[in-house]
Amino acid sequence: MARRRLGIQIPLYAALGVALVLFLAPVVWLVACTVKDPDDLFHYTFFPPLGHLSTENFRKLVGSPYLGASEVRDWKALAARLVEAGGPGASGPGRKVWDRLGPAERDLCGRVAATGAIDPAGQAQLLDALNAAVARADLLAKEDLAGLALAGDIQALAARAAAGAGLAPAEVALLNRGVLEVVWPGEIAQGFRGIPFGRYMVNSLFVAGATVLIQMFFSSLGGFALAKYHFRFKAAIMIVMLGTMMIPGQVMLAPLYELIYRMGLADSHAGLIVPAMVSVFGMFLFRQSMLQIPDELLEAGRMDGCTEFGLYWNLALPVSRPMIGAFCLAGFMGNWNAFLWPQIILHSADLFTLPIGLNQMVGTYSQQYGIMMAGTLLAILPVMVLFLILQREFIAGLTAGAVKG
Repeated sequence: MARRRLGIQIPLYAALGVALVLFLAPVVWLVACTVKDPDDLFHYTFFPPLGHLSTENFRKLVGSPYLGASEVRDWKALAARLVEAGGPGASGPGRKVWDRLGPAERDLCGRVAATGAIDPAGQAQLLDALNAAVARADLLAKEDLAGLALAGDIQALAARAAAGAGLAPAEVALLNRGVLEVVWPGEIAQGFRGIPFGRYMVNSLFVAGATVLIQMFFSSLGGFALAKYHFRFKAAIMIVMLGTMMIPGQVMLAPLYELIYRMGLADSHAGLIVPAMVSVFGMFLFRQSMLQIPDELLEAGRMDGCTEFGLYWNLALPVSRPMIGAFCLAGFMGNWNAFLWPQIILHSADLFTLPIGLNQMVGTYSQQYGIMMAGTLLAILPVMVLFLILQREFIAGLTAGAVKG
């Protein structure tokens, strides 16, 4: 008997192990993509060698102004331009950078300009020296900024610096980096300015959190009414409610958008929250949970003078705590990952939620896949934290009613 049981368990555990590997493979691939630099993104199936691991995607996600190895288009040409900038009579931003280099870095530039050969250690050494120069507030003078065709955001920083306004360290580095991109356009690629990742994260937390709280209140209130009150046409109303769940959401997009537009809620977070305030699925979920509450308990509450809302708030909700955890987790994930409706209703970049903001990094003329993967990995973390907090209630909610007695 033991051998027979073991013969069944071994294939079963092996199948579960294979399923676990297949389930985790996309997650491992996602993590691996975040630690690759842009040159290695499509070169390795999973993780690159230890010497190639990089945090560049995370730095770029928030718009790091500092140079990365992949942003130097031609090391030999850059070294030659630096050596040329250090020659007699040279001036301008290039000369300012050369003056900040140490003897070792100047020798390295000379060798690279002559041979064109540079190893990863040499790249890291030169990048550290260049980024140290980029971070200096005294790198550039007013005359160095005059006559340069700077980009819009860099031009605004240059105007502030020329007017004597103080710049934050991050703004100083961004200004210096933008000037070097203009001075050496063939050698230094234009850096990715980043996205307001923090703002998008806050927007998503607000929309998903507010929507779930309002949904939970109305769904539990409606579920309590359907479970514990008897009124005319109750069965017909429930059938109509179930029928609405069978209508694809995409069919309702056009009339819903017109309604939200006429209400003046387009391009606002209220336009995302108001249509999702009531969930028919949530009502039936809470109805099934509250059917288990004995009617005698409610009658005892009424005899003690408890109001109908008090019965709901003080008796029905505490009993339905496992279902609240399960509903909040499922509802939060749905609203957190929502893409189609926010893409339609939101037009201002300051209001974008995280899925919409991350989608902006991949377009026809710009493909920042590594940065998008890094943002996607960070976007998973809030949902993971919420699951760890609510996992006990989630499991209890899923198994509610599975055993009688």
